[in-house]
Amino acid sequence: MTNVIIKFSRFTFIIKDYLRLLLNWAFGSGCCIVCGKETVYGDICKKCRQELLLKAKETSSLERCSVCGKILLSENNICMDCRKERIIFSCDKVFSIFPYRLWAKNLMFQWKMLERRGLSPFIAMLCSNSIKTQFGTECHFIVPVPPRNG
Repeated sequence: MTNVIIKFSRFTFIIKDYLRLLLNWAFGSGCCIVCGKETVYGDICKKCRQELLLKAKETSSLERCSVCGKILLSENNICMDCRKERIIFSCDKVFSIFPYRLWAKNLMFQWKMLERRGLSPFIAMLCSNSIKTQFGTECHFIVPVPPRNG
């Protein structure tokens, strides 16, 4: 029964995404959050969507810090920041799709703080692809990072 509910919710999710794109195309376009160019694909243009999916695939296979999840450059297992001062103690593993800077920081700010929920289908697709690549079927719990320490 739960399989049917999950498949139905995925179906409605896909239909809503296509309807959103259709309405954007019919009633006017907006600007891409990543590159700033005009787009009819919602909040992110088609070119940026493809580039972000490709970058997410590339970065999910890179070696990461076992404590904070940062992409390692030349360190072994633990990054230099975590060696100096460890700030994460109460979780098994941290994994981020992208480093939190530039366009990725802006994208998350738009989604979390400015509540641009039209980004949700795309962010869900990024997360799903990255989780499958990084963890396979071993992932048990996913917890979003809150926007503030409190």
